Parts: sequence; structure tokens; C-alpha cells
Amino acid sequence: MAKTFWTASRFRRRLGRLFAELEGREDELQRRLEDIYQALENGTLTRAPEHHPFDDTCCIPLIDHFVVVCRPNVFTLEYRAVSGRQVAEFNFAEASHFDLLAIQEE
Repeated sequence: MAKTFWTASRFRRRLGRLFAELEGREDELQRRLEDIYQALENGTLTRAPEHHPFDDTCCIPLIDHFVVVCRPNVFTLEYRAVSGRQVAEFNFAEASHFDLLAIQEE
């Protein structure tokens, strides 16, 4: 199944600033972005932690303490126990479109 992607302007702006902030690590950041994109496109990345419970977003680790906040068009919310508490996780194996909304510090 072909996947489509849309990037918000705030995602692109923050990405530009992040390249400047991580001077000397540009190649590492670029590789990680390409890895995420490829994994979403070929379906090897199908799960990510919930980012915010009220806006249907999840977060994919990017580099250091930064995450890509995205919204898949199709997902199921699943829960798993981590350190004695329930953690919400998106399963977006059936998604065909991803909105890449922001890059945030976690």
C-alpha cells in the first residue's frame, strides 16, 4: 500500500532550526529522518506512543530528546503495562497517510 505524507509548516521550521542547533550532527539527523520516513513507508514502523490524548497524535523518537509528532489517518489505541502503569500506544499498521505536525522536546 502506498503511503502519503504531509508536513506542517511548523514541522519544517523546527527541523531547520534543529539542523542549526545540532551543528556537526547534521548527517546523523538526516539519517534518522530518512530511517523514520522509510520505516513508515515500508510498514516496518507500525507503533508509537500516544503523544496527546485529545488530538489523536503519537510521537516517534527522532534524536536525543526530540520526537516527531504525527497523526496517522488510521490507528487503533492499545494499552500496555510499563513499570506498573498503563501506557497508551498507537498501532497504525493500516495507515496510508501521515501528517507530520511538529518536532518537540520530550
